[in-house]
Amino acid sequence: MRRLWRTVLDRVDPYDAGKSLEVVARELGLDTLLRMSANENPLGPSPRVVEAIRREAPRVHLYPDGGGTEVREALGKRLSAPPETIVLGNGADELLAMLARAALDPGDEVVIPHPAFEPYGTEATLSGATVVQSPLKFRGDNLSFDAISGQKGKTQFFGDVTLGFKKEGLTTLAQGWH
Repeated sequence: MRRLWRTVLDRVDPYDAGKSLEVVARELGLDTLLRMSANENPLGPSPRVVEAIRREAPRVHLYPDGGGTEVREALGKRLSAPPETIVLGNGADELLAMLARAALDPGDEVVIPHPAFEPYGTEATLSGATVVQSPLKFRGDNLSFDAISGQKGKTQFFGDVTLGFKKEGLTTLAQGWH
């Protein structure tokens, strides 16, 4: 019988988001719980975002501009970049998938920190590339990783690794939230 799915899927672990906030809070006997691992904002949405959603709600049945023309033009002006050089996506996962499909060939090596954002390795693997992990290391107060020298790595995936923030940083963020 012919196999339906690509064999590369055997090398990709399904994403495990863990327990929901509600389940963890209930298990720990807490009324509220903040999830810092999912880029969720503990302050909630900006009132300006809520108003924009309210304003656009009557158009929710219409398909949006798939090319994001107005957004790319506005970003282009702000960044002094031609709009055709700006790529939009539905979050980091989609942008990484597009990058991997466009840039990686089977056999390419991709260097990523370990541990890292899970889609780095998944998208590289699905593109047929070989993932080379480089352990994260503390250097003073900074967390960094070394590209493995001598490898033929075509690219490196890395993000802004944030281990936490001080209370003053959250206060500053809250004051700027309007």
